[in-house]
Amino acid sequence: MVALVGSVGAQTELIPKFKAPVEIGVGFFPWGIAAADALGYDAENPGLDGYPDIAVAVGQLNLYNGYPNDWMGEPGEVRIFRNTKNWTNPGDALELAQVITLNPIHANTVAADVAWAHTDGDERLDLVITGTSHFQSGPNEGAWGIYVYRYDIATNRFVFHDYEPTTFPIRGLTLADFDNDGDLDVAAAVDLLEYDTNRDYITICKNDGTGHLLPETLYDLGDDSDEATTEVVSGVFDKTPGGASLPDLFTSRWGLGDGASLTNLDGTNYQKTLVTDCLGWVFTDITVARLTSGKLSDDVIGVDGVVNDTVYVLHGDGNGGFSMDCSGNEPDDVHPLSSGAPATLLPLGLAIGNFNGGTKPDVVVAMGGSSPNPNVAILLGQGNGKLQFTHLDSRYFVSLGSLADRPLRVVAADLNQDGFDDIITSNHGDSPNDVGTITVLINKTIVSTTP
Repeated sequence: MVALVGSVGAQTELIPKFKAPVEIGVGFFPWGIAAADALGYDAENPGLDGYPDIAVAVGQLNLYNGYPNDWMGEPGEVRIFRNTKNWTNPGDALELAQVITLNPIHANTVAADVAWAHTDGDERLDLVITGTSHFQSGPNEGAWGIYVYRYDIATNRFVFHDYEPTTFPIRGLTLADFDNDGDLDVAAAVDLLEYDTNRDYITICKNDGTGHLLPETLYDLGDDSDEATTEVVSGVFDKTPGGASLPDLFTSRWGLGDGASLTNLDGTNYQKTLVTDCLGWVFTDITVARLTSGKLSDDVIGVDGVVNDTVYVLHGDGNGGFSMDCSGNEPDDVHPLSSGAPATLLPLGLAIGNFNGGTKPDVVVAMGGSSPNPNVAILLGQGNGKLQFTHLDSRYFVSLGSLADRPLRVVAADLNQDGFDDIITSNHGDSPNDVGTITVLINKTIVSTTP
């Protein structure tokens, strides 16, 4: 099918199309999700095959609301799905390869987020997991910290490799080489929804080169809030001398209308900068992209699913700061998602992908709340810092299926290797009675070459 064309401003981008959603049950309250070529096909052919596999953190706790009483006693898990490459029938293309249970390491620990990364110098990806707890931790009440699992080629499975405790519960994570030693380090966002403190923090654990993490360095964001610092992303925000070669950090917090940029100065010290005090801006998720072709520094894209149902673009200025229009008078920086085709929105997660075959980064937003038809919204990059999207055009919204209650996180990956990114969401649900699922949307866009 040939994709339709929409227009905004002076440029037009193809609006992508997707096959019917494939919904897979995973258990209570899935949260973090990651996609990468980590497994290969099977034990007889354990090598990498270029097809992304999927890991999803099944928290067993309502991390969306943060209610300890929602914990049902099940251990936190990470479910790994192998990509079989059989995308003729998408329902057969993902098979459950392994269930990692954190309980043998620490009882009652809840898996919050996951990432695939090279942590130990071999050619296989490792699995990094952030753990929180169903309660304020005490004896036998769980633990929190960062877990690393290595791939074991003999068994074609991931085995426990390392655990590093953190001072507070943690949630979102990102990996980058923060000290320029060639090894990926871990930064995690502190989750204070269940902890009696009024500070926000980011924790960083350096990697010793073998996949073992060194004790954390805790960075105080200096903000009085007991809301969660839900996400942290790494990017290049500072191109000034001394900051050009080291990745920087940007954080989002659930209940505050501002973000914080932690600029990495020399591999050991960070300088915190408050980048926006826009009244009412609440970032429930953030991601990083260079929306302007040829630009050397990154932009931050944030979604507000608490107050305004809006996607915001913060343009990195290359000096560790950002430009944005808090008033909303600049439509290229503020993209309302409400008043469109879906009646109930609640956008909570977003990611960067390439959905129409172009070279410009696009944005996908997981949204829909508890409506009968949860969905994702597609905002198409134009290469000039602007996103093509209108909330009044139903072509920009794609259904996730009837079971996708409260889609919370989303990733983009080319699951069938056709050159177009596909979409995977983790559908968190809102109560233990909801069915926790992931949804896969296979891209069926065809770029017409007809003049």
